[in-house]
Amino acid sequence: MKEADEVTYPISVNISLWLSVALFLIGIVETFGFVEVVSESFRFPLVGPCLVILAIALSIYPYREIKKEFKKHKENNNS
Repeated sequence: MKEADEVTYPISVNISLWLSVALFLIGIVETFGFVEVVSESFRFPLVGPCLVILAIALSIYPYREIKKEFKKHKENNNS
């Protein structure tokens, strides 16, 4: 891959993506009860599934931005 072909994303995309991955993993761990990661003061009955849903919702923004960049890159290569 050439240096000119590399795509850089804004910091907001990177932060949102990594935060959604972290929340998803914590939600899975909490759902299956391997370890209690969430503090007792923040715990409620469906904390695991809520974290998973929040992570999926948070990952929509980076998905759209990455898809937009791929589309732009594909159009530039075809012309």
